[in-house]
Amino acid sequence: MFTIKIYSSDNNLDYNNCIFSSSNSRPSKSLIDCELYKNFSKINTNIDILNEFSHINTQSKKKEYFLLKEIINTFKLNLLDTDNLSISYDNIIINEINEMNNRLVYNLIFCFDNDISIRNIVVNLLTLIKELQKNDCLLINFDNLFTYPSLELLVIIANLFNKVKIYYCKLIKENILYCLNYKNNQYITVFLKNVIKNWNKSSNIRQFGIFVDELILKKIKRHNNFIFNYYINLNKNFSNSTLEDKEYFFKNYIKKNSRIVNNNLNCNHEIKEFNLLNCHICCKCFDLFMIY
Repeated sequence: MFTIKIYSSDNNLDYNNCIFSSSNSRPSKSLIDCELYKNFSKINTNIDILNEFSHINTQSKKKEYFLLKEIINTFKLNLLDTDNLSISYDNIIINEINEMNNRLVYNLIFCFDNDISIRNIVVNLLTLIKELQKNDCLLINFDNLFTYPSLELLVIIANLFNKVKIYYCKLIKENILYCLNYKNNQYITVFLKNVIKNWNKSSNIRQFGIFVDELILKKIKRHNNFIFNYYINLNKNFSNSTLEDKEYFFKNYIKKNSRIVNNNLNCNHEIKEFNLLNCHICCKCFDLFMIY
């Protein structure tokens, strides 16, 4: 986790400097280690087997419950009552907060989107600005920070708040922004309205046309490299394990997470090759077999 604080508002925002394109922005060399990114991009991070939180799928409580607990612990939300906090995807949830130490009363707003994209974040921001009041705090999920326009958008958001804390959440595999103490910036509001007005839905933004401080670039690069290294090492540790370890792991993992419950003794096995040397799996009961 790291923090961005803008000490002077950037008044050079001009929507005429925005550049749109039909293609997606490529990762910026100023924000990533190219070799790490190349290795990271080969990994399918959506596979549950590379997810240390995969057990949540078998829990009775929803993912939002665990996400909220992680947010409270990570950002150390020092609140009188956390039991009444709520979070829901694709909805704006406004929680009135009484802070424990000085008993300040403000709104803590959650805005988590299932379809996360730079454009959707801008659209959500324009809706949120209508709700935000001075000193309110905002929690949102954010696009990856590999491309320059995503970094520019982060800086724009930081100009709307006293400071922004950025945390990569392994549970949802996305960045979370904790934006503290809203300060109205009408200049940014007008800029964002003009951006959306001139943004064709079928296009992507290549740049917002703003300057980003070198210190922020370095922070983002360290943050991204941490993410790359995490998944590269996780994948490497699994790949380097012995066949016996893999067999044990898969047997326990798949049976634990599978919703199909069969008695193996009565299963008319349907065997197919698995992705491990000399290993086969039954498509019905998910038992593993070594073929010699």
